This record gives sequence, structure tokens and C-alpha cells, in this order.
Amino acid sequence: MVGDRLGVTSLFVVIGLLGVIVGALPPHIIGSSDEPSALTAGADAAHEGFEGARRVAVLAPVLSPYATINHGLDHVTAISEFVRRTERKSLFGRLFPQLTTLPLAGLMGSDPDPELVLHANPDAVIAWQSQSDPLRKTGYQGLVEIDWASPDRLKTMWDILGRVSGREARATGLWQDAEARRRKLETLLPPGESIKVLPMAAYDDGRLWVGKKDYFLNASLQQIGGINPAREIPYHGPADPEEILLYDPDFIIFTGYDADDNLSGIYGNPVWHALRAVRDKRVYLMPRTSAFNKAVDRTLALVWLAEILHPSLPHMSRTAYREIYAQAYRRDLTDSEIDAALYVKANSGSVGYERFRAAP
Repeated sequence: MVGDRLGVTSLFVVIGLLGVIVGALPPHIIGSSDEPSALTAGADAAHEGFEGARRVAVLAPVLSPYATINHGLDHVTAISEFVRRTERKSLFGRLFPQLTTLPLAGLMGSDPDPELVLHANPDAVIAWQSQSDPLRKTGYQGLVEIDWASPDRLKTMWDILGRVSGREARATGLWQDAEARRRKLETLLPPGESIKVLPMAAYDDGRLWVGKKDYFLNASLQQIGGINPAREIPYHGPADPEEILLYDPDFIIFTGYDADDNLSGIYGNPVWHALRAVRDKRVYLMPRTSAFNKAVDRTLALVWLAEILHPSLPHMSRTAYREIYAQAYRRDLTDSEIDAALYVKANSGSVGYERFRAAP
């Protein structure tokens, strides 16, 4: 069914656990409880001396938003193994192949190895507070900590990355552009009742996962006339078939992130034929989305979701990919790169997905 999505699923699990601990968060989010709870600087805020750092180690999964603001990876001197694993199969990872060769600041998941971090000689290390203790104990002074305390979550994190990169004006401009795109999209939406959309994933070993309370897509769905039927269930995570059958969504959004993924498992499994979304062929593999990359991934996901839920809208996704990647990374995407990002082949059996193909 859905192939190797262990890396991104790990991101969901890590952030979900943080949400349990500090009372906020799923993976990927903004300004409401449906966003990744506040990413704010630690005690010294964005540490004045680290503005415009020229050598940066990125331990937290915010590499793509940092690169968006910084115009690339030129100043990145090390990353966590977790960041490499979760980004390498994305379109971002394909456009920046140096991601696979950047020095690692730790060999196990997101846990830093102080010796490897110090060997990279960074001016600043961007890390969750939960990753900071080993470095703090060494006396390292370059920590830029991100926690879950800010009431304005994603925006706070975005501003911190703007300061660390020395590109505050660009960070502000990108944020404003993303907000303008969202507002324009909302003016195009047709009226009507909320559409039930269930974010889920299924694994080869039979396990199931559902995005529930505080999952980052909840806010995005609400902005475009959707609603997650599991939104009030505490702590997104494992689910069983009976639970999913009770939700009976109009659409299912599979959060799988492997270009070889396909939906034959859910369409071919008789268990799921009781679901309206399966019978109507309204199950879709969602393009890879970082919850923290407001200007790129979250904006593109919003456009894509709107087109999925509202087929009467004009086709906008391919143009949005071209415009946003050119603005964020100075890259002109090819049709094949956009096809891969949109999972055109994997979604070909779902109703209406031919609209996402390149024009002949």
C-alpha cells in the first residue's frame, strides 16, 4: 500500500509526542490550536549575536523553511540525521542534492552528538529545546532554541529564521505573499456545507494512522471549506478500521511521501469499500508537506486541497508550484518534477486527478 514513509511518519510521531507533553501540537501548523504549537526562541530570544549567521547547524526539522528564507543551503554546515531522512525524498531534497552529503550533527534521529556539532564549527545551532540540553552542558553559546511557548506559533518560528539568516525583510515578504495567496484562494471558494476530509495513512504491516486533534491540516481544511471528522479526538496517531469506518469521510487524504506509493491497497481492500470516499474514488495521496514551511509547502498544500475538494475551481496547482519555487529557491521546475511532486501517477485512479497533468 503506502510504501516507505517512515521518515515523515517519524516527524508526525515526534511532534505529536511534543504536543502531548506541552499540551499543544501535531506535526505541521498556525495561529490556532490546529498548528504546530508555538515555535519561539528560548530564553535569550533570537540571541542578538546570531543574526545573519554564516555557518548554521539545523537540528530541528526546519531546514526547508530556513532554505526558503535564506535562498538555499549555502550557510548550512550540518544537519541532524532526522532532517536528512525526512527531507531527502521530497522535491526540496531533489532540488538540493547536497542535502545527502551535508555533515551530520548526530547519527541517531534528531538527537545531537555534541562532538559532531562542535566539529562543524557553526555560528548558530537551530534546535528544539528538547535537543538543546546536550549542547548546553558543553557550554556552547550558539544555541537558537525553538520551543512551543509562543501564542503565534508558526509566525514566531518564521521570524526567528529570518533573523538567524539575516534576511528579515525577505522572511516578512514571503509570509505576506503566502497570506495574500490564501486570501485570494478563499475568495474563489464556492459556498456550501463543510466537506468531511480524513487525513490518514496505512502501512504495509496493517497499522493505521489518523490525524486527529491539533493536526496541522485541520486549520488548512477549515480555510477551504473542509472539516476533519476526527478533529475532536485527542492526540492524532494510531487508529483501527472500526474507528475509520465511523468517520465515513467524503474524502481521504493519504499522508504518504514516497514517489512509488500508490492507492491500490485501500481501493483493493474490501474492508474499505464501506467508506463513501473509497466507493467514490476520492482518496488522494497528498504532496509532501512540511508543516513549518509556510511560504512553500503549506501554501501549495492549501491550493492542492482546494482543487481536490472543489473541482469547479480553475486549475492552479502547477502554476503555483512554478511561481513559488522560482520565488523561494530560484528554480524553474520541469513538468516531470511537478508530476512527481503532485504524485500524478499514484493518484491517476482517483476521480478528477487528470486535471493535475501537464497540458499536452
